Amino acid sequence: MDVSLGQQDLALLRDFLAAMEEAQVKCFLVGAGARLFAFDRRWNVKGARATLDWDFAVRAESWDHWSALTARLVRGTPARFTPGKSEHRFLHVDGAVLDLVPYGGVESPRGEILWPGQARMSVQGFRESEGGCELLDTGMGLTVPVAAIPSLALLKLHAYRDRRQRGERKDIQDFDWYLRNYELAGNESRVHEELGEALRSDLIGIQDAGAALLGLDVARMHTSDAITAAREILIESRDPWSKVTTDVLMGKRAADDDWDRRARDETCRAFGAFESGLELARLT
Repeated sequence: MDVSLGQQDLALLRDFLAAMEEAQVKCFLVGAGARLFAFDRRWNVKGARATLDWDFAVRAESWDHWSALTARLVRGTPARFTPGKSEHRFLHVDGAVLDLVPYGGVESPRGEILWPGQARMSVQGFRESEGGCELLDTGMGLTVPVAAIPSLALLKLHAYRDRRQRGERKDIQDFDWYLRNYELAGNESRVHEELGEALRSDLIGIQDAGAALLGLDVARMHTSDAITAAREILIESRDPWSKVTTDVLMGKRAADDDWDRRARDETCRAFGAFESGLELARLT
């Protein structure tokens, strides 16, 4: 798989992964960079947001362990990384930006971390995503651990729940993109193999089969606790005039009122198919 990385991005990935391997610490790529590797380039799917971020989840057993890991990144003469303006951001010597999210021993039972600066952040679902991550070959002499697509989708729901009150919409828009395109990620043959009965009974429509498959896979890969935390978003999405649906469609140019209504109904239907997939996994 050739992802055609720029030299700055490639240098960042090489240096960061080498530091984590030396420390014998588990990490995996999430965010837009993960979508690029696991979805866009791997399955030649186009149309997602065109940002490229290097966001890594890093297992830290304590805040002291976290401090030791980040100190490892910024040591050396010259250092390959320097601290950014926030505790999770680091700047590579060649110019690319790295964002890190610790999980594991630093998180509360509710799946939150409290940064030393007292800011709270949800890391719900990261522990389970670790077990399903894949090692993807970039085709440029570098292998990168990347969260699996179902994990990426669930993490987007949690991120939206965590940040929506600040006006953030990109997470739910990314989740919607996964719903609408998951069938294209090598899943076409699974539609009738795994959803045949649900299709025949009209529990889901063929146009939303990918969303249902995604729900099925999310439920198979994650515990009910990790999914339950996102239920409030799914319940709200049943209303075509909810904030969830409005945030999904924000930025899309509505041709007229009829288009807007159809788009809202289609969004609700796709989210509903995802919920149906979650339920099907419980019954099988």
